[in-house]
Amino acid sequence: MRFQEANMRNHLRAFIILILVQLMFPTCSHQTAEVSERTTAAARAEFHSKLINETIHAALRTPLDATSEQRWQGAFWAMELSGYTSALTDSALFSAMAQFKEHTPGFQRALLEVIFTCYPTTFRTEIAELLPLLNSEKLYAMALHYLLKADPLLDPHKLLEHLGMRYPEWSQDPILRSLVSILEDSTAHPAVSDLLCADFIPGMPVLFSLQPDNRDFSGRLIIRDSNGVFHRNPDGSLFAIRQLGRAVTNLPWYLTNGNTPPGIYSFHGLGRSDNVFIGPTPTLQMRMPFETDLGSFLHAPGLADEWDFQFYEALLPPFWRSYFPIWGSYFAGQAGRSEIIAHGSTINPEYYQDLPCYPMTPSLGCLTSYEAWSAEDGSLIVSEQEQLVEQMRKLRITKGLVVVIPLPGIDHNLGIEDVERLFSELHPSQDAKPVIFQ
Repeated sequence: MRFQEANMRNHLRAFIILILVQLMFPTCSHQTAEVSERTTAAARAEFHSKLINETIHAALRTPLDATSEQRWQGAFWAMELSGYTSALTDSALFSAMAQFKEHTPGFQRALLEVIFTCYPTTFRTEIAELLPLLNSEKLYAMALHYLLKADPLLDPHKLLEHLGMRYPEWSQDPILRSLVSILEDSTAHPAVSDLLCADFIPGMPVLFSLQPDNRDFSGRLIIRDSNGVFHRNPDGSLFAIRQLGRAVTNLPWYLTNGNTPPGIYSFHGLGRSDNVFIGPTPTLQMRMPFETDLGSFLHAPGLADEWDFQFYEALLPPFWRSYFPIWGSYFAGQAGRSEIIAHGSTINPEYYQDLPCYPMTPSLGCLTSYEAWSAEDGSLIVSEQEQLVEQMRKLRITKGLVVVIPLPGIDHNLGIEDVERLFSELHPSQDAKPVIFQ
């Protein structure tokens, strides 16, 4: 059932993107590995105008019923992308909330998502009244998180008590289990170097994406090759590109369109996306547990076993096995999340100028690398995604693992000096291998 829901969600997302592209780019535009005309100043101005007037305003002026739900969801997505609100969107969302129970689950989820993203405190009363009426674990988790975000003084334990009564078997659901575990987890953060030195799959390259728990701040990606060597640039500096694990929504990682889940991923080479917001730069094709079969995930084609927690646990070094956040990709995959990859971006960074990660741009849960495009002709000026691709080709890395490492207590964009400090200050456990540089 979760996979059916994921497929329906993917089809809807593709439909919304197609409509947006048709509205905003009615004629063919040039996009190569070096140029994306959609990033010129003129194209972005036209995009923004049509986004507001056609995708948002025109849709929300349409009476809301079963036939217009998808168009309204397209407006919600556009609001999240641009951070746009107005008197019209205010009125439309209050009206939609008043009819909440009359609409499909997909529309209900999209409505809660845009409220979480664009109206962080406005609907506190409405969500509090709605919470006990929700019959979906996912919608319940979204509503609960909204209340916690809207009122920092709210006691989460009281909400968890209600959750326990409402869903007595919450531990069997990956979303509710993740929600409770994150709110109640008091396990000390293990040594990062234990992960950096872990074998995982012997002889397999590993890309480590070090991500602050506060995803308003960007992280860094480093490469360890099949010989266990961490690579540096020709000038001796650590190869560590900027990478952002924040979603536009900033929803928790176990929810649809939420932040990039921490944990272990499998990657299977490079690809290219036809998504105009990702752009023409090659992408790193990542897979989560449950998104692909166990044999493919572990790069062991003959393995026919089904997914089980013991296989994921066996990949982790001992001291990390009880640290719940590192299980993020496992439980998010079990909950139906998918299509989380690493890519560049053609999105206008000015939409996010108030975020600490600016000029980097969020996504719908993927890892995004910094890219800058010419406002005059759309040519590529800087691409740290391309730097990653070039480094992988140089090292002949075509498959391996990606480990997204959660870092608590970080209140700034992670710099190369922060990563260097991890190597110099943190010491691995006795069963871990030493860090090697080249």
